[in-house]
Amino acid sequence: MHKFDVRYSFDNYYEYYKFALIKQRILRDLIFSVLFIGIAIYWWVDGGEATEGHVLPIFALVMGVVFPLMNLLTFPMLKKQIRSKQSEIDRTHIVVTFEEDEIIYENQSEPAKSVVNEEKVEVKEEVKAEPAEEVVEVKEEQPAEEVKSEEGERVFKLKYANFLQVKETEGLFLFFLDRQTVIILPKTTYVGGEDFEEFKNFILSKINPKRVKFLKK
Repeated sequence: MHKFDVRYSFDNYYEYYKFALIKQRILRDLIFSVLFIGIAIYWWVDGGEATEGHVLPIFALVMGVVFPLMNLLTFPMLKKQIRSKQSEIDRTHIVVTFEEDEIIYENQSEPAKSVVNEEKVEVKEEVKAEPAEEVVEVKEEQPAEEVKSEEGERVFKLKYANFLQVKETEGLFLFFLDRQTVIILPKTTYVGGEDFEEFKNFILSKINPKRVKFLKK
């Protein structure tokens, strides 16, 4: 059994988004860059009537250079967005346990505190008392099994076959359920210490190695 007791930090989220913006999109950015530069070179080399002028090739050349760098320009904005959600990050607490046949995901996050403005209301109308026998007190109680089911909604059981990809960064393990849904597990929250070899071998035995990309030693 392998376990992560996760409380996130700013650095955890920032590392994930850097990975998503750069490493995840590097191939796409290179393709677009080559495409733009190719258009500029073709435009200048062709020399035909249809390829006269310099506006389009210059624009394509600029885009070919700038496009791969555009994600880097979003980093200052990204930091600001993450810091604006710091209170939400601080409340988040999950426990992920890797068992032999399934993964148990427990959401132990603290609920957001709601601010309620209490206002005093004056009631000026006279209320007539009804006869005692006609007054029926109704006390609603939630069945015990329903309470259990609500608590159960914070615990999810996942099969290893559910995961599309597993990736590793310097400080994180990323378990992708699909391209948009990822479970972020900071290495510092691993209950088993700082040696991840046993955990990695366990994952490779449960998930198709073609879907797993761990860092090379």
